[in-house]
Amino acid sequence: MPIVDPAPNCIIHRCGVVNRAAGESSAPSPMLTRCSEWHGTPLPVDLHCGRQGAEEQGKDEENMPRFTTENAVSKLEIEQLVIDWGYDLDLHGGIHVAPLCTTDCHYLVGGTLHLGHAPINAFYTARNERVAAQQKDGVRTQRHTITNMRVTFADKDSAAAQFILVNYSGEGKAPILNLVGPTIVADCRMEFRRESDGEWLISLFDSTPMFIGNDPFLNAAVVRK
Repeated sequence: MPIVDPAPNCIIHRCGVVNRAAGESSAPSPMLTRCSEWHGTPLPVDLHCGRQGAEEQGKDEENMPRFTTENAVSKLEIEQLVIDWGYDLDLHGGIHVAPLCTTDCHYLVGGTLHLGHAPINAFYTARNERVAAQQKDGVRTQRHTITNMRVTFADKDSAAAQFILVNYSGEGKAPILNLVGPTIVADCRMEFRRESDGEWLISLFDSTPMFIGNDPFLNAAVVRK
């Protein structure tokens, strides 16, 4: 796919070769970055050289998700599902999480498995009872930031996502003062299944903490025993 250079009558292809109306030239363009094959000829940072080796190109294609019109729509639906999950954790303490999951969902928190709707409901019910009993004014304020999401599809009705979860939390009503940083940063994985009614649901959730702050209430639940 060619890229139009600012210079008149000049087309720069992905491999960096410049075709002009009067002939060809290998002059570099300052708006591009380096192409490994064409000795110093630049390329856009987010594009691969069209003349790269077959082995390198194969690796790129293997690692890069490809989307059809159908699964591009599914990707948006899955992203919204994950956002709804985080929203419920923040605003409702997870009491509506189970309906976002399949009936046989494997839901792991701190390495403990909660299998299906009833155990998931029981986990968040117990958590909210601890909030009422242990946290200032019986309230806990938290916000889950979901970022760097990568969605892949096994088939049209099965998908998985990896993302980073950055959690800010503290006891009491907002605003929480003197917060130094996130209370936890975790690598998360979810799997999804499209049900017979066309709705995507979470079939697996697990997370691995990468950074853990000083929030004893949170750490008691999410740090693997």
